[in-house]
Amino acid sequence: MSGLSIDEKVQCSNLSLKRFVCAFLRRWFYSGVAMDESLRRFVKYIWWKSPEEALRYPDRIIARVMDRGTTEDVFALIEIVGRDRMRHVLENAEPGAFDAKSWTYWNYMLTDISLGQVPPMPERRFR
Repeated sequence: MSGLSIDEKVQCSNLSLKRFVCAFLRRWFYSGVAMDESLRRFVKYIWWKSPEEALRYPDRIIARVMDRGTTEDVFALIEIVGRDRMRHVLENAEPGAFDAKSWTYWNYMLTDISLGQVPPMPERRFR
């Protein structure tokens, strides 16, 4: 925790211990140090690849849990990576990563779109 500035320490003192720990861990996860291990429990959603191969593409794992995950796994994912990372994955999704229902749901949950303004799903382009 010595890497925190004085301002960050003061701000964190106003948070509950759980929120402080979650914020600290998110900073650590975003640094890439622990992202692989934190997502290891979700490699089951990329069943056609080995765990090591699946962990090379963390955004794919996140998208797959958002699309097909159980409620328990989705809540765990939110705690691990945060809504901002999930929004990033949604905005940069590969074609086919989400079905229409999940695409609509997550756009309403993570973005500020108006009712009926869901952006089109990513499409495969052939040259």
